[in-house]
Amino acid sequence: MANFEVALARILIDEGGYSNNPNDAGGETKYGITKETARAYGYFGPMRALMPDFAKKIYKDGYWSLANLDEVKSQKVAEEVFDCGVNCGVTSAVRFLQRALNVLNKRGVLWQDVVRDGVMGPKTLEAVNIATNKHYNEQALLILLAVLRGEYYVRIAEKRDQNEEFMLGWVLHRLSVAPIGIGGEI
Repeated sequence: MANFEVALARILIDEGGYSNNPNDAGGETKYGITKETARAYGYFGPMRALMPDFAKKIYKDGYWSLANLDEVKSQKVAEEVFDCGVNCGVTSAVRFLQRALNVLNKRGVLWQDVVRDGVMGPKTLEAVNIATNKHYNEQALLILLAVLRGEYYVRIAEKRDQNEEFMLGWVLHRLSVAPIGIGGEI
């Protein structure tokens, strides 16, 4: 099963330390945790003083556990959904996963379609664990997740000009693209 600690290390590298970029709709952040989210989890001090352990608790409870990522067998897919949840929202991340699963299942032959509700319930977990049972299925799923996430970034950059400031970083640092050249059939 996927390991939270391994995934968290990647998130903390990508998110960095304190930031208060006026173009960021999230406002003041530390370790990628917005002030609004920190307040919702009971932190009321200055954002610069937010401790890593508090950020870790928020990431575990509000992102990783909310998406039931402990139940995902593929570390790569769990990390991708986790990172996407941090950057795009957990519901969006799970919807991207559900959408990808539904088009990779050969019209329900490999696993049943799942409801695109943004909830990582038992049927979505079953489908993702079947889908990632073979290496090339995992690769295809990761590629589709990157495609869907990339489309999301383009959409929000087109809606809000200030988001263009972050587009290059999102594309280069947030989109995991699997290696090309995987043989075989899904």
